[in-house]
Amino acid sequence: MVVIDNIDINILELLSRDGRASATDISKDLAEKGLLLTSRSVLNRRKRLEKYKIIQGYPRD
Repeated sequence: MVVIDNIDINILELLSRDGRASATDISKDLAEKGLLLTSRSVLNRRKRLEKYKIIQGYPRD
């Protein structure tokens, strides 16, 4: 079982707007909300969400 916290929810929200957003872009957007994460931390969280099938794919254009 995976625990999803406020940071994960914000990452999912940003990815729902732009599934191709880079970890750096997400990190900057989170910083504007007062959530300070490095791009590496964002990438690690994104991979964890993929591993546990919270993220099952990305939209294709």
